[in-house]
Amino acid sequence: MHRRAALAALPTPLALALAHPLTPAIGTAIGTPEAAAQGAPRREPSRLAAYYERHGLRRGDTAWGWDDRGTPQPLRGDLVQLAVSRHAWYGLNTRGELLRWTQPEPAPAQRLREGVARFAAGASGWIAIDRDGAAWQAGGDDVARRVMAAAKDGAHGGVVDACVGDSADYLVTADGRLHVHGLAHRGQYGDGLLKAQAAYVATATDVVAVRAHTGHALALRRDGGVLGTGATGSGRCPATAWATRPTAGA
Repeated sequence: MHRRAALAALPTPLALALAHPLTPAIGTAIGTPEAAAQGAPRREPSRLAAYYERHGLRRGDTAWGWDDRGTPQPLRGDLVQLAVSRHAWYGLNTRGELLRWTQPEPAPAQRLREGVARFAAGASGWIAIDRDGAAWQAGGDDVARRVMAAAKDGAHGGVVDACVGDSADYLVTADGRLHVHGLAHRGQYGDGLLKAQAAYVATATDVVAVRAHTGHALALRRDGGVLGTGATGSGRCPATAWATRPTAGA
């Protein structure tokens, strides 16, 4: 079923939001330094999330999930954050439990992790930021591994933001450093080397948030400027090292 055909199953305000042509094409849900610093899950504003034909929406206390062949189905009513990946829907509830659904229906969810403050999800799976600032990552049904130490165990102050891209993944720590891991063939690391590394490496500073998709990434700096790196077949961000782009009104 086409996405617009499924809109009739949603309440009118939600249908209007989903009909907007700027519905995002990648399902990442990432936090803010303030939210991570406080350690407890915080409710995001109502938002859309999508990964190609898979879609999700959280408004108020209710989240829906659907794909292009089906109609929106309620997932559950206590989610503070929602994200979508290639094969699943992910949600963080008020108790700090990271959940996963593989079907868009109100069926029992798989509990992936407890004690989570924020998370990100995308092509390669998910990244959970624990309440102590540690970051854990897993793909599919893999066992999660710690990819960044807790705030008390490292000089970086803990992880405050994360993004799962289509080809590389990103972490932002409280000291402003941006850490990258994954493919590097399109300049995803922003270090100009086009060489993938075995673990996360820091490639930029003074960063507070990051977004990424297929081969390119954008990072928000503390001063309001935007860094971009990488490229896609359509030529977005045609650079192999971080380049600064000012933001309007910053």
